[in-house]
This record gives sequence, C-alpha cells and structure tokens, in this order.
Amino acid sequence: IFLPAAPIKGHPKAAKKGANLAVDDFTVAPGYGRQRMAYRTMENELRYYGYRRWVSPPAKLLQSMVMRHLRASGNFAQVEHEDKLKEPLALLQATIDAIEELDQGDKTYAHLAMRIVVRDATSLRVLFRHDFDKTFPCTKRHPREVAHGVSKLLELEMRQLATRISDALR
Repeated sequence: IFLPAAPIKGHPKAAKKGANLAVDDFTVAPGYGRQRMAYRTMENELRYYGYRRWVSPPAKLLQSMVMRHLRASGNFAQVEHEDKLKEPLALLQATIDAIEELDQGDKTYAHLAMRIVVRDATSLRVLFRHDFDKTFPCTKRHPREVAHGVSKLLELEMRQLATRISDALR
C-alpha cells in the first residue's frame, strides 16, 4: 500500500488568515477511481498492478493532500470538507484526469493531471480555474517511486496555487 504523503515543505508557517474555503468531493476520470495503482506502457492501454494499491481511493487521497497543502500555506482561515464548514466564501472542486505510472522505454514517470475550479459558494460563479498535466521522473520502476513522484507533483502545484487561489478570493 502506497501513500504519496511526503511532509509538506516550502509553505510558510504564517498565521491563518484569509477566506474560509470549502472542498467538495473530488471526481475521477474513468479508469483511475480504483485503489489499484494504474500504469501505462502505451498511450491507449491502461493496466493495473495486482497487489500495489493506494492507501485509499485516489479521489479521497488527493483531496486530503490538497486540503493539507492549502491549510499549511497559511493563506486561508479554514480549509474543510464542504459539509463541515459553515458559511464558506468559496468552494474548491477538482477532477483527477490521471494518476499513474508512465513507462516509456527504460524510463519511468509519475503522471498526475487535474482540473481545479474554485467557485463562489453562494452563486457558484467560477472565480478561479487551473488545469495541469505533469510528469515527474522516477529513479527506478517501482510503485513507491511513483507515489513519491505524485506527491512531489502535487506539492509543486499547490505551492503556487495556494497563493493564486487566495488572491482570487480577495
């Protein structure tokens, strides 16, 4: 069981300020909702490891990681699941388009693609939108390396997005 949960680095330990941000359940593109880790050796063929699994379904795993990163940024007063937060200013929604190992010849990459939308909590008007589709080179072909790469990709994206989302809510 693999959990891409590297310690959150690079976020300031600032006092919590800013908006209350609710986080909706993440959705997942077909093929990636399973706990079994996916890998791809050809563009049009998705396979799954028999015994290599994420610690929880990818939607819950990445939702939890995104929330941890946003909380650690210090840019928000509160970041909670949408059913636990009263009167949020905004609602973050995300779709996971890919979370997988990519094998290309003798090279292996972690691949993470997501669409993130932040909406006004009252009107549901889109305030912020960000899509990314990135790979991270693995040092060897092993699911643990893929988990590390996915964690690193999300950390790098969220480091930039926390400030950009906070600015969009001002």
